[in-house]
Amino acid sequence: DASPGYLRLPLRIAGGLGALRDPARARRLGAAPGYPTPLAELPALHGRLTGPERHWPGAAALARDLVTFPTHSRVTPAERAELLSLL
Repeated sequence: DASPGYLRLPLRIAGGLGALRDPARARRLGAAPGYPTPLAELPALHGRLTGPERHWPGAAALARDLVTFPTHSRVTPAERAELLSLL
């Protein structure tokens, strides 16, 4: 009977945060890139990856295009509307 507390809304936007109308304003309103780099490119994981595949285009696309938007209770209706207008 738990109620989830969604704090972020993930959106895949071609071009990521930079594709928004005003990326700086979006950041000030709480928008953020989802991942700085694909996990497979982290130096700590290089020796731990298994299997013949060494290129993960889906992971690269997600790291490039994922943007998260705030959804917590402190986001005002005006801020929510402004974030939507930046899409």
